[in-house]
Parts: sequence; C-alpha cells; structure tokens
Amino acid sequence: MSRELQYGMIAGFLTLGWMSLGYFLHWESTVMGQYAPYLSLFILAVAIYAAILYKRDRDKGGVITFREAATTGMVVSFIIGLMVGSYLLVYVKYVNTDYVNQMIASATEYYKNGKASQEQVDKGIAGVRAMYSPFGQFTYGVGTTMMTGLLIALLMSLIMQRKEKNPGLKN
Repeated sequence: MSRELQYGMIAGFLTLGWMSLGYFLHWESTVMGQYAPYLSLFILAVAIYAAILYKRDRDKGGVITFREAATTGMVVSFIIGLMVGSYLLVYVKYVNTDYVNQMIASATEYYKNGKASQEQVDKGIAGVRAMYSPFGQFTYGVGTTMMTGLLIALLMSLIMQRKEKNPGLKN
C-alpha cells in the first residue's frame, strides 16, 4: 500500500469518526459545532505532513522535490475528500433524510426575515436544494477537502522540500 493511500485512509477514518461523533451529539446546533471542523482541518494537515515527511525520509532517502511533496499532499487530501464526500452523501441520503428539508426551512426563514421577494426566496430555496442534495454534499465534501488540502500541501511542500547536496558527486 502506498504511503499516500495509507495516510489518507487513516486520516479519513479519523475524520469520519469525528464527524460521526458530531452528528450523533447534534453539535451542529451548539457552540461546539462552530469549532468541530477545526479538528478535521488539523487531521488533514497532520496527515499531509506525515505523508510527506515519511516519503521524504524513509522512501526517498531524505530528498524530495517540491513537486513530489505537493503531489503526495494532494493524493492524501483526495483520498480524505472522497471519504468525507461519500460520508456526507450517505448521511444526507440515508441517515438524516430530512436534512434537505431542514436546510430549506432555515433558508426560507432567513429570506423572509430579510424581507426578500418571493422570487429571491424561490431562487434561494433552489440553491439550498442543490447544495444540500446528496450529490451536492458529495461534491462539497470532496471540493472543500481538496481545496484546503491543496493549500496545506503547497505550504508543506515549500517547507519540507530537500534537494541533494552534491548531485554531481556520486560514488
């Protein structure tokens, strides 16, 4: 199993466990829910860091290019993103089947309190229906994890890259 797959799967299962705990305890309606995503972000960052570190130091003999490190980080974040997106799809479609309706009710109340026209309310509801549909949640999970992973991977790659000290002096 590749280093990227290994770290992506471990971090993905940790993230899914954390998300499950949050949904089980209904953190989305509490103050804790505001801070819960930060642990998922931390898990993603640690997984990318560890994958790049171990690939550089154990697989590549202490040398890794920026490109190799960035690719490693992106693969890890893609695996985690697929797992998170799939989890969100299953959650919306099978676990909390009323989730879309709850979000529509919340959006409708928001628009009505803001004195929006009926046309604006209808457009807002259509957007919410698309965003919180099972496929919308899948693409949201994959997309946000990939974008965040890209930023983390680029930063980590910049910091962790190492070149050969004397490439011309081979024994």
